[in-house]
Amino acid sequence: MSALDGLDQMLGSGGLKEAAEAELSFVTELIAHAVYDSATGTRLHGLAAVAADLSGWIAYDCGDTAASAAHYRMALAAAGSSGSPELQAYVTGAIADWYCDEGHPRAALDLLETIDMDQWSGRLNERTAAFLQGSSAFAHALLGQTAACERDLEMAQLTLLQDSGVEGTFLNSWFTQSRLELWSGQALLSLDRPRQALRHYEVLDTGAYPVAENPRAAALHLTRAAMSQLRLGELEAAVACAGRAQELLEGVESARTSAFMASLRCALAGYQDVRAVREFLNPPR
Repeated sequence: MSALDGLDQMLGSGGLKEAAEAELSFVTELIAHAVYDSATGTRLHGLAAVAADLSGWIAYDCGDTAASAAHYRMALAAAGSSGSPELQAYVTGAIADWYCDEGHPRAALDLLETIDMDQWSGRLNERTAAFLQGSSAFAHALLGQTAACERDLEMAQLTLLQDSGVEGTFLNSWFTQSRLELWSGQALLSLDRPRQALRHYEVLDTGAYPVAENPRAAALHLTRAAMSQLRLGELEAAVACAGRAQELLEGVESARTSAFMASLRCALAGYQDVRAVREFLNPPR
């Protein structure tokens, strides 16, 4: 499953959905039909939670929202049977993030409230705890709750400063300081603060964020940086970001990121009197 996760980060979800679901089916068949003791059953449920979470993400990136929702429900149930606070917390954060992407930030916050951070203090890996705080920040941003958003981003930053470098699960390996910078930019853009958002998106230019290893995620955040510049009237800079995002997406299959790029192109279409925009939208053949 970690190999599938790595392929997804590099190549996008296209072509991986069936493989991820086959892994999930294999584990659920074992749970349903194999003979095992209690400890083995607990581990199998943990594997099922990981497989269902990965299947949920891949289905969502493929544009299959219904399958994604079903997988995430399975992941949450399996995580609850795994006996692992780490898995329960991570899957909760993943679903909260999914709710935000689907336009349901209040549902995200309701779900996140089921995790008692005080009670679980010391039982969660720092990256997982920061992931929950970052998810909460984004939900508050979508609701226009600036103070709560800033509070949660600051808490996530402080949590990551305590990161021991030991991963609680391969699933949380991506949530680093540089990724939190990008999430901060996303939250600030949602709060209609594009100038501040762009300061955080600078991490895409400094080398702090591994762009080459994460082309899809980098392209997605470059489209958001371009949208920030577009709101500020910085059209040539927006086109430059859009061009970088488009180059990164060559060889990447991701319905979700392609949809973001299509939205950006649509937003740029209103400025075709500007040469840079016109040449980007209508490149010579």
